[in-house]
Amino acid sequence: MKELLTGFARSPVPAIELHVERCAACAHLLLKLLDLKDDEARETLLAEMDAAVAAARELRSELRQHVTRRVFLPISRPALRVLIDDQLDVALRAREAARQLALRPVDDLAPIASELRSVVEANLAVVAQLKESIDELGDLFTAGFRGSELDLALGMITRLETLEVNADDRFWQARRSLRAKESSLDPVTAGRLYDALAAVNAVGRSADAAARQLELLINT
Repeated sequence: MKELLTGFARSPVPAIELHVERCAACAHLLLKLLDLKDDEARETLLAEMDAAVAAARELRSELRQHVTRRVFLPISRPALRVLIDDQLDVALRAREAARQLALRPVDDLAPIASELRSVVEANLAVVAQLKESIDELGDLFTAGFRGSELDLALGMITRLETLEVNADDRFWQARRSLRAKESSLDPVTAGRLYDALAAVNAVGRSADAAARQLELLINT
């Protein structure tokens, strides 16, 4: 880590890639949570996500400190700061979604189990595409943010947009399915299931926001 930050003036990319890797790894724990039936195991996973968020937040702070130093960077400093913040938001949203899900007994999730998994998987696909897009920054940085590398990066962002639209579609399908079953559920359970679905869908939207910021950064 120290070596990555020491070389920040030459290229901020390795540290940014490490940051998005940590944030994406945290988000992908959501899928693991769906497979846990034991309350103790779920609490252990939440603690793991807390630790992942703390590590990503610490790296974010170190990155922001280096961005503010008076060193040359061939990209917009404000845009880079926002990108780092948006990447962290992916992990924060994932942890919030995990907490929403863990609030409910496993049996309460059963009525929308398949729909919920579909929404989680679709949102994690957006996160995975964000990580892949950030991973292309190295070649883009070397190429001076132009040429075929720029076209490749912009193509990945377009792909992410498509995945985010798909995640939204899955979310609304899940809401419609829940609405059809709502009469058989108590109001509190139904309300919390709606909240849980919305919290999961916010993960993909935060990844999309980071992609928008990435697009701004590479086009500046």
